[in-house]
Amino acid sequence: TKAGDEVTYTITATNTGTLSLANPKITEESFSGAGELGQLTCDEVETFRPGASFNCRVTYVATQADIDKSADITNEASVGAQPVAPGFEPVTNKASAVVEITPLADGVSVTKVADKTDAKIGDVINYTITVTNTGGRSLNQIKVTDDKFDGAGKLGAIDCGDFDGLLAPGATTTCKVTYSVIDGDSGKKITNQAQVSAKTPEVRDLDGKAEVTVNVAKKPSAKLPVTGGS
Repeated sequence: TKAGDEVTYTITATNTGTLSLANPKITEESFSGAGELGQLTCDEVETFRPGASFNCRVTYVATQADIDKSADITNEASVGAQPVAPGFEPVTNKASAVVEITPLADGVSVTKVADKTDAKIGDVINYTITVTNTGGRSLNQIKVTDDKFDGAGKLGAIDCGDFDGLLAPGATTTCKVTYSVIDGDSGKKITNQAQVSAKTPEVRDLDGKAEVTVNVAKKPSAKLPVTGGS
């Protein structure tokens, strides 16, 4: 079962006794799903005779929260009725059904790209960091940091906009950061590594890294003209 799947429960009550029953009623007793169970609808029953049966049905749409819990969904119902003959106590019974939730793998990936592979003094390098939830469950407390940077200057602050640290399965978020190339970078390679950390629904840690390198041209040296005279 995955998020969005509709589950239909059919509850069948059968009079297994030798007396007719009055006012049979099926009731939902407990439900462990994260969402809201639908409305119970039942067949019309006037007299519940021995050997007869009637059905009730109810539907439920599995939510991402159910998948995140990785716990089976249990639904328990009860039936009650009153024998029509005098002197008999009401009869009741219960039944339950379980929908299995298959545990899904968790995963997070990160990529980092620069808008140029070669730069010169004075250039601005624009980095884009993309984080993706590659697993089947929601991730939270996602943080993006610059784990490594060997430029001579100061790297700008990471800007992830209004990202709230949450990613649903398959979702992505993008962060930006810039760097202005200075004289101290002349003739060097600037490597910038980003790291992402995240937590699964049961607070298990995940992480990933990605890096990109930009080559900086050597700053031309100034040469003064040589003049001579006699």
